[in-house]
Amino acid sequence: MLFRSKIRTQFGAFYLDYKNLQSQVYNPLTTQSAIQNFASAKVYGFEFQAQGHFGGLKLNTAIGYTKSKLGTASAIDDRYNTTAVVNLTGRSLPFSPEWTFSAGAEYEIALGGTFTLTPRVQYSSLSSQWANQFQVKPTDFIGSRNIADASLTLAQADKGWRVEAYATNLFDETYVASKATYASGQPGRVQYFGAPRQYGVRVGFSFAAAFQCGGEGALRRDTRQPRRRARRLVDDGTGHHRRSCDHGVRVRQLHGRRPSIDQADRLRSRRCGVHRRHHRAHGDGAGDDGA
Repeated sequence: MLFRSKIRTQFGAFYLDYKNLQSQVYNPLTTQSAIQNFASAKVYGFEFQAQGHFGGLKLNTAIGYTKSKLGTASAIDDRYNTTAVVNLTGRSLPFSPEWTFSAGAEYEIALGGTFTLTPRVQYSSLSSQWANQFQVKPTDFIGSRNIADASLTLAQADKGWRVEAYATNLFDETYVASKATYASGQPGRVQYFGAPRQYGVRVGFSFAAAFQCGGEGALRRDTRQPRRRARRLVDDGTGHHRRSCDHGVRVRQLHGRRPSIDQADRLRSRRCGVHRRHHRAHGDGAGDDGA
């Protein structure tokens, strides 16, 4: 934590060492392609994240670096009806972009009472990558992309509800998210595009937020309830009362002492000698039947 707990950071590094990495490989003896153990590979990199909170302003950012490479490996790219062996040593793994980056900002505006209005913008970037270890361009190449999102949220924190207007892929960027590089007879021509610009409205409700704001009052009402029950029993003027969980509380009231909340709870959990004598004095026998 930095700057008096206003900035939080996280950092991580990783290193992976693969043995017998599986891939689709062409076998010239069987003239068929199949998934099999292919080569060794190493993947390493780091990730860094940071979040800042300065009054109503919140900032976040993240950056990641990944380096991947095959060990000693070679294979035949049968997609083009060739038997030439291609040296793949040191090439990056499929679908392994080298850089990722994201950043976001939002600002909470107080509108009066407990109402807030929060605009937010988010940006994410992904570097180029390959869809196949043979790395034939443009067949196996997937370009970089940069996506921006935005939202505007109206909320009432103590009631737990919120209404959010949002837009994803704000600038409607057209990009390829993935490719099927082994499509029958058409390598790389089957492409999966990312979602276009989308916008809409979301409505949400948080039960946790609502109960957290109103829970203290509810708790006070619950803790006063046993005392109110005891007073009603004392004020009825009959000198008798039916068997219930309030017996101990009533007995203490009849003897001129008002029990605390904790004492009332303990008295409900056991039948004391004073309680039994009180019932015998009134001849109802309730203190002896264990009810």
